[in-house]
Amino acid sequence: LKKYLSKLYISSQTGLVKPDPEFISDAIRSLDSSDSEIVFVDDKTRNLEAVEGIDTLLADGDWVTELLNEGHL
Repeated sequence: LKKYLSKLYISSQTGLVKPDPEFISDAIRSLDSSDSEIVFVDDKTRNLEAVEGIDTLLADGDWVTELLNEGHL
């Protein structure tokens, strides 16, 4: 999965808590990409609903944990 991602943001590493709009806007602003190239992935629907202007993807906790355990993230 890493080979398909140019950048990965994890809220716990930024000191911000989702769905803090500052976390989302900082991440988007720092990317050198158009909104159509950005996907926001989260395991909570309420965090996805706070995002506007980019695609979102709901991922359950098991999926994320598996990717982390296998070293893909």
